[in-house]
Order: sequence, then C-alpha cells, then structure tokens
Amino acid sequence: MLPRPKAMALYADLGFSLHPVVAAWGPLRPGAVQRPDEVVRYEGEGVTDAQLDVVAGIDRAARGSARLIDIAMMLSEEGNRLLLHEDQAYAVAKDDRIVTLGARNEASAALVLRAMLAEAPDGETVEVNWLTAPQQWAIRALIGAGVELQPFGPVMVRGMPGPPSPYIPSGAYG
Repeated sequence: MLPRPKAMALYADLGFSLHPVVAAWGPLRPGAVQRPDEVVRYEGEGVTDAQLDVVAGIDRAARGSARLIDIAMMLSEEGNRLLLHEDQAYAVAKDDRIVTLGARNEASAALVLRAMLAEAPDGETVEVNWLTAPQQWAIRALIGAGVELQPFGPVMVRGMPGPPSPYIPSGAYG
C-alpha cells in the first residue's frame, strides 16, 4: 500500500504520529516452520465467551483497551480462526494471513505467528501487514520462514508513544 501524502499530512495536522511500516508477503520456504504445540486453534464462530474474555485481557494489556465487537466480527468471517497461547497471546488468522495479533510478551506473540505460518497451505503466498519497528520478533520469524519484506506504510497513532507492541493491527479494525 503506497502512502497518500495528503492523508498523511491531514493525520499529522490532527496530532497523529507517523510510523513507517513493512509488510511480509510471499511463499514460505518449505519446512521452515514447525507448528508449536502450545498454541490451540479454535474455529471462527465456535469461539466461546471465556476464550473471548482471554482475548479481551490480552488486548487491554497490549493496546490499552479491549475490542470484543471487532474480534467477534473478524471471527464471523468465513475461514477466520482464533489461535491462542494460554492467556498470553492470540491471533485471528486466515490460512494465508494474520488478520490481527495481540500478546503480553514477544515470545508468545512469536508462537502464535509461527502457528499461523505452519498452518498456511503449501505453496500459498503468506501475508502479514502493518509491521512497525517494535515488531522485530515478527520480522525475525517471517524472515526465518523465507517470507520477503516490502515497504507498506504508514501506521499513525495518537495519544500513545508509538504503535502497541507486541501487536499486529488489522487494517480494517485497527
């Protein structure tokens, strides 16, 4: 996604800070990722209220607020699933991409990202967007899996020192 100069100027005038972004896009190197046993997979609309409460707690820790309506909407979309590492990290994922990811720590964030990568169909292009400088844990995992990085930004935030971390936002839901 190429940034639009007028949009960036408008957001900057409104007090948002701009943070450069890269996206990971491309096929995985065969055999590069083993699925971590610690991550549990739940299918879209089969996610329980208890599991959503865990996700809400992780979001409050990672980004300062819960967003259960957004997460429920994401999970209602066909093919989306929840990957959960205890009460430490979650990702909403499709076969070929991370929709969003939140975590209390980088190690757990990397586990759910690797689980998504390990479940990607062979030969498919994988996509992980909105990676900012604090997301080095994701960048290392993706490069290790053979996925290429490309410019893709920016992310703009207001009212916080920078983009949340460890966290990968959804383009549609933030």
